[in-house]
Amino acid sequence: MSSVRIFDDETRVLQDQVVDSGELPSTLRLEALRDEVVAFQVVVSASEGSLNGVEVELNDFVSPLAGSPSIESERFVEHYVTVDERSHSRHQGESLAWFVGARPDGPEYLGPTPDALIPIQNAPPWAPYPLRVESEHNGAVWVDLRVPGDAGRGVHHSTLRIYNRHSPFTPHERELLATVPIEVVVGGARLPYRAVSFFAYYGTQELKSRFGTTDFTQPNAIEQQLWQLLHAHHVDAMAYLVSHQDASRIRSALDGSWFRPSAGYHGPGIGVPPAVVSVGTYSAFKGPTPKKLERLRKLLRAIPDGIEDVFLYASSEDCENPNGPAWEKLLEDRPEFSRVVVGQACHEDPSGQNVGLVLVPASQFDVATAHAAREANKAVWIYNGRLPRTAPMMLDSPLRGWIANAWISASYDVGRWFLWESTFWNDDNRGGQGVTDPFVSAETFHNADGDSCLYDGLLLYPGQQRGVVPESRHRSDQGQVIRGRDVGFPGVLPSMRLKALRRGIQDAALFLLARQVNASAADRVVHKQIPRALSETNRNAPAPWLAEHFGPARAKLRAIIGYGETPVVEREQHGRWLTDARAARFLPSAPSGGPPRQRTSVVVGCVLALLALLGAFGLAVGVRFLPLRRR
Repeated sequence: MSSVRIFDDETRVLQDQVVDSGELPSTLRLEALRDEVVAFQVVVSASEGSLNGVEVELNDFVSPLAGSPSIESERFVEHYVTVDERSHSRHQGESLAWFVGARPDGPEYLGPTPDALIPIQNAPPWAPYPLRVESEHNGAVWVDLRVPGDAGRGVHHSTLRIYNRHSPFTPHERELLATVPIEVVVGGARLPYRAVSFFAYYGTQELKSRFGTTDFTQPNAIEQQLWQLLHAHHVDAMAYLVSHQDASRIRSALDGSWFRPSAGYHGPGIGVPPAVVSVGTYSAFKGPTPKKLERLRKLLRAIPDGIEDVFLYASSEDCENPNGPAWEKLLEDRPEFSRVVVGQACHEDPSGQNVGLVLVPASQFDVATAHAAREANKAVWIYNGRLPRTAPMMLDSPLRGWIANAWISASYDVGRWFLWESTFWNDDNRGGQGVTDPFVSAETFHNADGDSCLYDGLLLYPGQQRGVVPESRHRSDQGQVIRGRDVGFPGVLPSMRLKALRRGIQDAALFLLARQVNASAADRVVHKQIPRALSETNRNAPAPWLAEHFGPARAKLRAIIGYGETPVVEREQHGRWLTDARAARFLPSAPSGGPPRQRTSVVVGCVLALLALLGAFGLAVGVRFLPLRRR
C-alpha cells in the first residue's frame, strides 16, 4: 500500500515520519509573478512493502498566451541524513544555534532528515531516481517551478502524475499512484531581483579538495556553476580574494557575464553583478605594509566598477585587533582607494569601532545602536543567526527560519546579511574533527569551546568527492567504514535551506511591491508575521516569528499587489523602497539626545499616543472631582 501527499516549501518531512494519508487536492493551485520560482514537495509513503520505482512527472506547462514562454520545472531527489544528536555546547540547552530556552524541540528534529537536493538526472545509486521507498518510510521529490520574466499573464496548466514502475500487481507496466492537475496563476508584475542582500562565502581550497585536480588558477566550470547556483537563489557568492589573479579568475562573475544565457545561465537577475565583494578576505592581509598596499591597488584594478560595495575584511571576531584601524588610517587620505571600506566582524557597539564597516553577529545585533553608528557615517551589517533573534544556519532548526531571516531583513535595517561559509566540508577549526562526508553525517562543525553543530556553514553539497574521499565517523551495523559518497556531478548541489532562503528573499520583493500599492496594509502583514526580532526578543523564549507558516501572509501580499501589469522596477528604485520599508519599523527618539527606540508599526505608535492622551484627560478629570468623592 502507498499514499501520496503534497507539502509546501517550508516543511520538512522525515523519512520515517508517519504522514497523514489525507486526500490530495483536486487541483494544486499556486500563485507567482514573472521571474519568480515557486516550489512544492511530493512525498510518497510505503505503508506495507517497499516501492522500488517511484517517478514524479509533470507535463510541459501550457501558457495562456499562444507563443509566449511558459513555466519550466526542475525536480530533485530529497536525500536524508540521520540526526542522532542536536547541535549543542558545554552548557545545558544552549548552542551556537540558540540561547537557552529558545531551542525548538519536537520529534521532527531527530531521525532521517532531508536537506540535500540532487537533480533527478544525477541521482546516484545511494539516493536513486526512480525513488526506492522502504516499507513504513517516505521518499520525496522537491519540485521547482520557474516563471520566465516574459511569461504570459494568466493561468498556466500542467498535470502532476506519480507512478510506481515496479509494482507487484503490474510487473510490466507502471502503476499510477496519483494524478493532480496544476494551475499556476501568473501575475503581471515582475519580481525585483535580490530585494534584500545576502552573501555567502565559499572556499576554493574546499572545492580543490573535493573535486580533485581542478585548476583554480584559471576560470573553471565548477566555480562558475557555484556562482550561478547562488545567483539563481538571489544570493551573492563571496570568494577568497587576495591578489589580482584571484579577481581576474572570476572576472566574469564580478561583471555579471556568468549570469547570461550565453554562459549557460537561466534564471533571474540576468547580467546583474554581485552587490558586494570582499578583498583580503578573512583578514588575509593582516596589518598594512607598502607591499600589501600595492597588492591591494592591483587587486582593485581587476574589480569592475559596477560593484556597489567593496570592503577590505581586516579582522574577524576580534574587536581589539589593530589591523582594521591601521588600514582605515592608511587609506583615508588616498583617493585611489575611495571605493574601499575597511571592515571587521565584531560583537561590540559598532560606534566604538575605528573602521568604516562593522559586521555584527545576529546574536548581538541591535537596531538602535546600528542606527547610531550609521548616523556617525559607519556601515553596519549583520552576519549568521541565532534563535530567538534570527534563524541559525543549522539543520536542526525550523526550515521556515530561513524564510524569516529575509522577512527580518526587509523590515529591520540590518544592512547586508553575511553567511560565514557555504562549503564547510572540512571541520578544520581548533577542536574540529577533520574532513566529513555531509551526505552521511550532519555533525560537521566542532570547535575547542565544546560546540557541536549540524551543517553550520554548509549550505551547498559537493557533487563530486574525488580529491579527498572522507571516511565517515559513523560506521554501519556490520562495523565497516562508510566511504564518502560521490554523486558524479561536476558542481555543487543546493540544500532545502538554500531554497527556503530564496523563498524568503522573493517574499521580501513581494513586500516591496505591495508597499507601492498600499504601504500601511503591507506593513501590517509583515509586522504581524514578524512581531519582534533581533534584540526585541526575549533571548530565553521561543522565537515569536516561528509560530505561523508564511503562506497565508504571502497570499495577503499578493492580494495587495494584484495581477495587473506593472512597470519594470529599476534596481535603484527598489533600493529606495527597501529603505522606506525598514524606516516604517523604526522611530528615532525626540531631540533630547536619548538613544533611538523601535516600534512595531506606525499604527501601534498612534494607538499608544491616543491612550496617553486619554489617560492624561482622565487624570485631569479625576483630580478635579477627587475632593467631591472624598466628601
